[in-house]
Amino acid sequence: YVRPPLRWTLHHADALTAITDDCRQHALRAGAPEASVRLVFNGTDLRRFSPDENGADPRFGPRMIFACRQLFPRKGIRFLIEAFARLKPRFPDAKLVLAGDGFERPELVELAQNLGVAADVTFLGWVANSALPPYYRAAAVSVIPSLEEGFGIPAAEAMGCEVPVVASDAGGLPEVVEHGVTGLVVPRGDVTALANAIGTLLDDPALRRRMGQAGRQRALRLFDWDRTAERFEQVYRDVGARVER
Repeated sequence: YVRPPLRWTLHHADALTAITDDCRQHALRAGAPEASVRLVFNGTDLRRFSPDENGADPRFGPRMIFACRQLFPRKGIRFLIEAFARLKPRFPDAKLVLAGDGFERPELVELAQNLGVAADVTFLGWVANSALPPYYRAAAVSVIPSLEEGFGIPAAEAMGCEVPVVASDAGGLPEVVEHGVTGLVVPRGDVTALANAIGTLLDDPALRRRMGQAGRQRALRLFDWDRTAERFEQVYRDVGARVER
């Protein structure tokens, strides 16, 4: 259902921008004219989110799994904790670090306790954007297990830090994470597939390194703030040119 004011806007705007093609398709199905909807990916500060071994947080060891997510059900952290519990017998030195907060936190803490992995799951709470890079850099893999997602900025942040990403196939995530190249994409809500993908990367440092390097290059090409600004500028120029005529 599209509210009437939004439907009017979709029909009458000189230009609309969509952060992924998935979002663009939603706008088109809601009635936006195809010519007016432009794809402009979200941007990330890739000078801040960059690889730097000396800038990594050393506390969590070589097999740290990192997720920067709000702790709400649609972000899928429950599935990540369940996958982590399945991986612990195979990777006893693995650690799970969660940055973010939300009303689901008490339930997730209880889940980790019930699954016997609470000692190896760290809930950081809210972390300022400027303080995130050391966690990404320390990670063997970054995970985005969302049930719903428009873009997935943490995927671009991780890629900027040369960290491979395991992401669900929710929303626009498969447009950000290139499956088999910069990470692995799995069906949303599939704990077995999620655990297998994370395990594949934890088990193969060379694959992690290769995917991480490819991710950095993809992020620079598509998700850097400068590229995003250029695309927005072009949208404004195109609209201005039409108005002048």
